[in-house]
Amino acid sequence: MKQFIFFLSLFIMPSLMLADVSIESAYGYQNCIKISNKTTVVIINPTVGARVLEYSINGQNIIQVDSAQFGWTYQGTPPPNQHLSGGRLDIGPSKFRANSRLHWFARWNYEIKDDFTVKLTSPEDTIHGVQLSRIFQLDKRSSQLIITQKIKNISSEKARWAHWSRTFVKSGGTAIMPINPNSKYPKGFAIYGTNKQVFFNPKEEENVKIINGNLHVTGPFSQKKIDMDLSMGRVEYQVDDLMFRKRFDVNPDWVYGDITGANFSLWYNGMDMVEIEPIGPWEWVDPQREISYKEEWTLVQLPATAKNKSKTIPAEAFSYPVEGYAPAYYDKGRQALAVNSIKYPDTPAAAKWIFTQSTGKYDLSLTTLLETDGESEYELWVNNRLIGKVKNKESKTDYQPYETRWEDIELEYGDNIRVTFLANTNGKIPEGEGAALSRGRWTQVTITSYKWSTLFKGH
Repeated sequence: MKQFIFFLSLFIMPSLMLADVSIESAYGYQNCIKISNKTTVVIINPTVGARVLEYSINGQNIIQVDSAQFGWTYQGTPPPNQHLSGGRLDIGPSKFRANSRLHWFARWNYEIKDDFTVKLTSPEDTIHGVQLSRIFQLDKRSSQLIITQKIKNISSEKARWAHWSRTFVKSGGTAIMPINPNSKYPKGFAIYGTNKQVFFNPKEEENVKIINGNLHVTGPFSQKKIDMDLSMGRVEYQVDDLMFRKRFDVNPDWVYGDITGANFSLWYNGMDMVEIEPIGPWEWVDPQREISYKEEWTLVQLPATAKNKSKTIPAEAFSYPVEGYAPAYYDKGRQALAVNSIKYPDTPAAAKWIFTQSTGKYDLSLTTLLETDGESEYELWVNNRLIGKVKNKESKTDYQPYETRWEDIELEYGDNIRVTFLANTNGKIPEGEGAALSRGRWTQVTITSYKWSTLFKGH
């Protein structure tokens, strides 16, 4: 048991001097690490497995934490209700796991790197020759959380490992994943779990449907697990008024060691648990060397205004890049999506949102930002249907909101709402040898119905 003991007191005093990292009691544990900014809180538990116990925006936590496990530590028996809750990370493949007690249940050492970054290090697993470290970095102004897991081979022989993320989120929501058009699975996904059979061409189920090129999972299904070979490393999970997104690298040339060769899994345990599982490549690691894998998490609150029965979708919640368009970037200072007009002066960027409300008629509003150096051009699409075009008006003041509204638009559950945005110049502001260009900035799309319904099926 000596390898389980870490003296954390050396790190407590420096942490108290940092404004945005603190050591606090939470969820029944002492010495939890809290990283926060104005809207977002991340709480990590170094006492049991370096798990994320809270990832919240404006006080709303997306992580599923079992209250029966508050304060639980490993004493030779599994935790109450068997499955250790929280935002967990692991190593795989799943059939070749290392001794989980040495990193899953153990106490981890930690080091505060700066105001928004913490590094945690596991005990050395000398039986399997592996040691893990995790770096959690919260953006100063947004909900963006970068998690990097490093897997070190501490043995004298070459070894093979893979990153395996296992994040429990609150149940009752909708998971949305883009189908790989070149998938090795006939329908873009496989189902298995209950009876150890794998169904590579599964039958359609009530809670598992393909809509406009995306797999929608709205609840438990006949088995427990869905595997996918994503061509875009992105998954979105929407529950209540929260939208949780993970981004991660995938590559068709990488070798994946899971039983179906998947790079992503979604696991359900009845109505209580939903597990989101990006999977990294199965890599050989030389002695005393390490590999790493990164996930980007974002959490967006989707406000609903009861008075006018509208829902505002911030630009940050839209998915990008979109194939066939220039890449977009997020302007954190103005909370807007934009296009790099220096690299792409004549090519529009695009971003999309998956509509998950009831089928019906809605009004759609696009809020753009006026710019003094050019009048940006925008288009609003639903699937392949152009709803409308708008060009910003001239302005003597930068970044003033400008709203355009389209009424009585037919929308169906699963529709792709796409915004395209193109830079422009009015030739009035010199820059270099030419004139400055606008950047197509926009901040939100508002969806208004005349008969407001619940956001997700089954709620």
